[in-house]
Amino acid sequence: MGIPKILVVDDEKAIHASIQKALKNEGYNLLFADNGKEGIKLLRQENPILVFLDLRMHEMDGIGFLKEIKLAHDAPYSVVVITGHGEDKDINECYRMGVTNFLRKPLSMTEICCLAKRCIEAKQLEMELAEHRNHLQRLVDQQTVKIKDQLQFQQILIDSIPTPVYFKGPDLNVIGANAAFCQWFGIKKNKIAGQSFEDIFPASVAKKERQKDEQLIAKQRPQEYQLKVENKEKEGGQSILVFNKAVFKDAKGGVGGIIGAIFDITELDRTTRKLAEKSEALKHANMSLRILIKQLSDAQSEERVGNMPNLKELVMPSPEQLDAILDSPNERGYLENIMLNLNRVTSNFSKHLAQMNLGLSPKEIQVADLIRIGLSNKESAIQMNVTKSTIEFHRDNLRKKLGLKHEKKNLRAYILALDASLQKK
Repeated sequence: MGIPKILVVDDEKAIHASIQKALKNEGYNLLFADNGKEGIKLLRQENPILVFLDLRMHEMDGIGFLKEIKLAHDAPYSVVVITGHGEDKDINECYRMGVTNFLRKPLSMTEICCLAKRCIEAKQLEMELAEHRNHLQRLVDQQTVKIKDQLQFQQILIDSIPTPVYFKGPDLNVIGANAAFCQWFGIKKNKIAGQSFEDIFPASVAKKERQKDEQLIAKQRPQEYQLKVENKEKEGGQSILVFNKAVFKDAKGGVGGIIGAIFDITELDRTTRKLAEKSEALKHANMSLRILIKQLSDAQSEERVGNMPNLKELVMPSPEQLDAILDSPNERGYLENIMLNLNRVTSNFSKHLAQMNLGLSPKEIQVADLIRIGLSNKESAIQMNVTKSTIEFHRDNLRKKLGLKHEKKNLRAYILALDASLQKK
């Protein structure tokens, strides 16, 4: 802040000199005007912080000066009116126009100095406070804009949620809701504030809701529960609603109110029940189908087993027929191979061996069957399209699993005996 400027508006040179003498060592920049018009001009050009104003002047007196400037409480300057005796009426007029400081003639040097200092300090302090107020107001305005933007964003965000959402105050009346809530209950958004659930729901539902709200505020634990509400538009005449609720806090940490969301699960419940009914029906149908498949499988097995002897008699030729129709060894080899495979097909040995739970692999069962019909390791290897050593490996495993590892028993003889015992069963 620069050197304070003081404007003296008076047509008496003696007054100019007295004020200049009183303030010459106080560090002020003094300006002088001989009448009201000059004073107004200097006031607007120089922006002084203090004006000493005489009431009696030939060209625009002090009253005219005050009327022109329209002194306000937040003006950047103070006005001190210089008066003489017998001017009480004018003083009242000056008070009415905002002047609060007066200096009576004859002037006192000490009074001039003290009054100037007090008025300037008061005005400087007033201007600083005004600047602080303006600064605070700007901050408040900025924060207000931010809060409004945040509230608008939050409201848009809440309105974009398709689920009805509402807010209740501590008195359990609705203080706000999203668009889905208003649409669901057919209430205009500007009419929702102040509504209670007694105004929205049937009495029985509203009573339960109030009880739940009171429990929520008392325990302050989130709630989730279902309520059935009459709804003529729904199939069955009612809606199934799920309520999710929690309390929110105020600035002091107390309960500020309740926020809740409502989910209509009527269609979901109906679909779930239909799916459960269909699932149960499918379960029974599946069980019936399993029984039918087992019966068909058993019937086919019995028919196949019964037909095996006939197949053997019809397909396998007699030795006499072989001698009559076969000439070359190759022909006999092919036919023997066919007879070998037919013999395997018509035998239940592999099936019975697999059912004995001896831990035999499919390859070991196949090797056992080839041993049963009398094939050598080499012949078995050709039949299975593997190496001879592989057949020997499976034969060794068969002896172990059949308990013949340390027995001096012929493997084929044991398998034939086993096949005979299985056939009897």
